[in-house]
Amino acid sequence: VPSHRKLLEPLLANIEASVFGVLHGSGADLIGSEDERDVPAGIPENEVRTPYFAITRSQQLRAVDCSEHLQRNTELCRGFRSVRRAAENMIMEAEKLTVGSIETWCFSFWKFFFYERRHLDRQLARAV
Repeated sequence: VPSHRKLLEPLLANIEASVFGVLHGSGADLIGSEDERDVPAGIPENEVRTPYFAITRSQQLRAVDCSEHLQRNTELCRGFRSVRRAAENMIMEAEKLTVGSIETWCFSFWKFFFYERRHLDRQLARAV
């Protein structure tokens, strides 16, 4: 009815605003794939009107995906921590072995030097 259009437009705008939300951007990340979206003609591609229940459902699905992603990353980080601890333990054990081998080498060098020095002292004593 054209005569009642002025009265009905605000009412229809309020009803439409209570049912539809506006997604800025392509909206595909909240709604789903391109096939699931129905973009009416006349609405720009970067502004998609979607019913709130569809937005809520898609946001719930996205929240579940994010929590699963967070759980996978948490498990991965726990694995990295255990690998880091194992690497630290391996490095400490290698350091202990290295320190032990260096001490053994130093003691052997000192022993060799001591015997050579004693042998040289004996030769000098015999020569004098």
